Amino acid sequence: MSTHWLARLIWIPLALAACATSKPLQPGDQNVLVTLGSLAEFGLALPDGYGEHEKFSRTLMIDGSLMLEYEFQTPDGGPPFVYSSVELHPSPRDACLSFSAGNLGLRMSTLEATDRNDLFSYGEKSRFALVQNEGKPVGNVFAMCRSRTAMLVMFVGLYFDDTDAWRALIEPRLEALAAFEAANPPE
Repeated sequence: MSTHWLARLIWIPLALAACATSKPLQPGDQNVLVTLGSLAEFGLALPDGYGEHEKFSRTLMIDGSLMLEYEFQTPDGGPPFVYSSVELHPSPRDACLSFSAGNLGLRMSTLEATDRNDLFSYGEKSRFALVQNEGKPVGNVFAMCRSRTAMLVMFVGLYFDDTDAWRALIEPRLEALAAFEAANPPE
């Protein structure tokens, strides 16, 4: 049996990533992302010099998709950790395929996530989960697709298990998505 199919699975995503173009952040881009600063409003302590470790990016993909990403990781790899992304796709189908692929990746990761969709759901498809360590909640995962947009939020160091508090964090970002989508029509 040939291993050419495996090589293709590895090289195709790498080739597509090579066709991506970095773009400067636009006004309002950060409004759709969950950041360390937005979590601080809910009690997360900001580490000294945290701004040096924040990474924002805006990337245009070869298929016309636009991706915004935010990541914060401490130099020692401990908490807090925050990853947030928004992907604007050419079609709703592409957005929900991205949502499904992201959830498959999360399920295959080492994160212990307990789904709590009873606390929050949104869009055509969504997933809200508590991230646990040794049976205790330490963070959250939220993923959704709506219209042409897919969103993924993961963080450790603070967790939400209350619908009202989670809504206070996420709803302003979800509302900002409508303006983001309108400002970036499909090509």
